[in-house]
Amino acid sequence: AEPAAREPAAAPPPPAEEVHDRPHLQVEYVAPRTGLEERIAAAWRELFGVREVGVYDSFYELGGTSLMAPRLVFRLRELLATEVPLDALYGAPTIADLAALLGDGAAAGGAAPAAAADPDLWDEVALDAEIRPREPARAGEPSDALLTGATGFLGAYLLHELLERTALRVHCLVRAADPAAGLERIRRKLDSYGLWSDAYRARVAVVPGDLAQPRLGLDAAAFAALAEAVHVIYHNGAQVNHTFPYAALRAANVGGTREVLRLACTGPLKPVHFLSSVAVYSPPAPGEPVPEVLYESDRVDEWRRLTGYAQSKWVAEQVVRLAMARGVPAAVYRPGIVTGDSRSGICATHDFIWRFTRAAVEMEQVARADGGTDVAPIDYVSAAIVELSLRPDTPGKTFNLTHPEIVRWSDLWASARRFGYRLDPVPLRRWTARMLAEAAADEEHPLRPFISRFPPPPPADAAADDEAEPEMPAPRFDCAAVLAGLEGTGVACPPVDDRLLHRYFRYFVDAGFLPAPSAPAAEWTAGEAGALPGAGAAR
Repeated sequence: AEPAAREPAAAPPPPAEEVHDRPHLQVEYVAPRTGLEERIAAAWRELFGVREVGVYDSFYELGGTSLMAPRLVFRLRELLATEVPLDALYGAPTIADLAALLGDGAAAGGAAPAAAADPDLWDEVALDAEIRPREPARAGEPSDALLTGATGFLGAYLLHELLERTALRVHCLVRAADPAAGLERIRRKLDSYGLWSDAYRARVAVVPGDLAQPRLGLDAAAFAALAEAVHVIYHNGAQVNHTFPYAALRAANVGGTREVLRLACTGPLKPVHFLSSVAVYSPPAPGEPVPEVLYESDRVDEWRRLTGYAQSKWVAEQVVRLAMARGVPAAVYRPGIVTGDSRSGICATHDFIWRFTRAAVEMEQVARADGGTDVAPIDYVSAAIVELSLRPDTPGKTFNLTHPEIVRWSDLWASARRFGYRLDPVPLRRWTARMLAEAAADEEHPLRPFISRFPPPPPADAAADDEAEPEMPAPRFDCAAVLAGLEGTGVACPPVDDRLLHRYFRYFVDAGFLPAPSAPAAEWTAGEAGALPGAGAAR
C-alpha cells in the first residue's frame, strides 16, 4: 500500500505586531455564538492575522485564496478532531455556513459530513417585491448618469465614451474614502490608458460606495439623493475572478445588481444598461454537439455547467429580466473576449487570451489543434455600448458585444510568427503535458490561474496521436442586433489583421509582458500589414 499523504503542518500564529483589525466588509460584524463557531473563528483569525472575524464574513472577501483554503481545512481538522472536506469552503464560505455543515460531528469528533448539494441557482433569481416602478421616468433628455465599475478596464473606456459622446454628467460609484480619493483613482486609471482630460473633472461626480453592500454602501439619505440626481444607469461593476466559486462573488455581482435595480425604481424610473457576459451561455453537456451559433435571442436557462463567475453573471442577468418583466426599462449587453485598444495597442495583461499567447511564446511551441476565437477591441465595445444605449428602441433588447468576424488560433499564431516569434507546432498531447507541468512548478507561470480550464492531455495510446490535428469547435456568437443598431453611427469593429495584432504585440514587448521577438520581421510597417487568412469568415 502507498504511504498516507502527509498533511501540511499548521502555520504558527502571526506575531502580535502583525495582527490587524478586521477589514471593512459588506456585512456587519456578528461575534461567534456557539463553541463550534468560536473554534472555527480561531482558525480564521490565525490564518488571516486579524483580531476578530464575524460569523458571516466570507473567506474570500477576507482575502482567502485557493492556496489558503487547504491550509485552513487541515487546521480545522486538527482543532475540531473531525473530517472536513477539502472543498468545504466552496459551498460554505462563512463561519456560520461551516458550523452548519459540520454540525454536531465536529463537537465530539466523527466522520466527514455529507457534502452539501449544489444549490439550485434558480432559487437565487429573486427580487424584493418593492423593487418595481412607482414613478414614471422623467421627460426629456437625461442630464446625469450613474456608472458602476469605472475603475476597471472596460469601465474606464465606458466613462471616456460617455464623456466624449454625450453631454451627461457621470456619477461614478467608487470604493474610496472620499470623493477626492475616488476621483484620483479614476484619473490615474484613465491616464494610464491615455484617456484622461482635465476637462472631465467638471463632469465626473464620485460617489464613495460599495456594490456588495446594501444600498450600494450609502445611507438612506444619500441613496435617495443619488436616485433623485441620476436619470440613467450603466451597471458595469462586478467582482471578476475566474477561480472563485459563486458564493464568493454573489454579494457584489448579484447583490450589487439588485441594489442598482432598487436605485432605478427609487424616485423617477431610470433605464438600466446592464453589462453581462457571453459566459452565461452554458457549454453543451458531454456528448452533445457544439451549436454553430449562439443567438442574442436564445434563452439562457441552464447554469449547472457554468463556473463561479459565469454563474454569478447568469443569476444577475436573470434578476435583471425579472425587473424588466415588472416594467423596468433595461437592456442587456454581453461582451465576449474584450482585447486591447485598436488605436494605442494598450491591453489588459490578465486576460486569458494574452496569457495563453505568452505561454506559447515562452515555450516557443503551439499545439497542433485549431478552433475559432473572438477578439473585439475595447474601444469598439465601449463605443458600441454607448451608441446603442442612446437609441430609444434599446430597452428590452440583448446585445452580444463580440467581433462580427472570427479569427482562428492558427491565424493568430501565423501573425505572431510574422512578428518574429518562433512557434513550432507540436502535438496537442505533448504541448498540454509540458504546459501543465511547467505551470504546476512555477507560481508565476502565465497560465497558472487557468489550469482548471485545461483537461488532462489525451493518452498516447496510438501513433496517430502525434499526427492528429484535432479541431476544437467553438460556437459563433450572433451579434446581428448590435450591427443593426450601429448602422449609420460610424462605430465599426476593426478587422483582425497584422496591423491590429502586431500593435498589441508591440505594446506587450514595450510593457515587458512579452519578450522581444528573436527574429523580428524585416522592415515591417503598418502600411504593409495584410489581413489574416480566413479572418473574414462571417459570424
